[in-house]
Amino acid sequence: MPGFIDPTYFTNFWPPAPKHAWSQFPAEQLLTVDVSSRTPLGWGPYVIQEWAAGDHIRLTKNPRYLRVADGYPKFDTLTFRFTPDPNTAISELTAGRCDILDPSVRLDGQAALLTEMEKGEQLQAFFTTGMTVEWLGFGIFPASYDNGYDTRFAGDRQDIFADPHTRQGIAYCVDRQKITDTVLFGLTGVPDTYIPPDHPLYETGVPVYPHDPAAGKVLLDQAGWRDIDGDPNTPLSAVSVTNVAAGTPLQLNYFTTGATQRRQVTELLSQSLAECGVGLNVQFLSQNDLYASGPDGPLFGRRFDLIEYAMSLEGFEPPCAWFTSTEIPSASNYWVGTNVTGFKDELFDAACNTARAALPDEPSYADGYHQTQLIFSRELPALPLYFRLKTAAARKDMCHFDLDPSANPLWNIEAFDYGPACQN
Repeated sequence: MPGFIDPTYFTNFWPPAPKHAWSQFPAEQLLTVDVSSRTPLGWGPYVIQEWAAGDHIRLTKNPRYLRVADGYPKFDTLTFRFTPDPNTAISELTAGRCDILDPSVRLDGQAALLTEMEKGEQLQAFFTTGMTVEWLGFGIFPASYDNGYDTRFAGDRQDIFADPHTRQGIAYCVDRQKITDTVLFGLTGVPDTYIPPDHPLYETGVPVYPHDPAAGKVLLDQAGWRDIDGDPNTPLSAVSVTNVAAGTPLQLNYFTTGATQRRQVTELLSQSLAECGVGLNVQFLSQNDLYASGPDGPLFGRRFDLIEYAMSLEGFEPPCAWFTSTEIPSASNYWVGTNVTGFKDELFDAACNTARAALPDEPSYADGYHQTQLIFSRELPALPLYFRLKTAAARKDMCHFDLDPSANPLWNIEAFDYGPACQN
């Protein structure tokens, strides 16, 4: 299609399909037979020598690599070991049985330990802001509203998030800076919108929500939530909240997984929201249960008041489609979609669709993405808590390994080296 830009163009790898090596197999088998799926041909610095499923992949130097004359790659053999447990992986690294732990080992929960070990010169630790956003989603339009809003006979939940002031007030009450400083040791920032602040299409004029409980309480009051019993330890109650019965407490069901990092985040969220009169009923679920398909799964079944979940940015294009009305998971689309909050806004949809249909050098491209960020931050269907860390570690004398927010950590694998060669 003329003008089409693949948003994940940098992940494309077009391997050769050599007739002399694979002609004995029909085309439909090339995705599954070992000769093509387990030992693919390519032009990189290494070739696969052995693949032991679930244990390791051993590579050997490619003698025909284009940079052989320059001394690359540095190693004759290179072995990838599959060690998903981060504690085991760190132990293997410090024992000298492993040289690099790349971000596929979930080390983000080990940031404190890795920092201390680096100070003790036991290893090198690498941190950068990743492309995955941790979200606090507001249950604006639960799936039960799809066939009409009826609290009396259908038992629908009160429409507590219809007024953006409620969502904005909660945003001011959440101490996101404390979360990033405490849980992530200040190694990542607090986002203002759905794309990173260093993205060239980032809109600097978006409304921001720093931790300001006083401002949060004012907005909650404007929405009609009041302290009717004079007790700061109890939730606010609805007095004049649109579509909410008087006396309804601002006590919200909060879902997330039981991962250590999310338990820490939940504790800090509970504390900061309680200061504003917002109560939480916290439920920790397994990852499979949280991300289960609708209608029963809380996330994709849109069965929550508040929910903490993650979504990853893929490619360069800002993912405004995450929050378009066509991405709302429902029975009609088999509960598939990223807009789990049920947010609907015609202006947002129009701006997003205009931007996505434009070419980068057209004014409507940047203008459209800027408009989506302004609308998003004003209407606030979900609050971006933080960008997750991308974390890695290496032996203390390893060189030429580093992390980049948008690049594969092995992008320059041919240059990896250690020992005396790294002292030059």
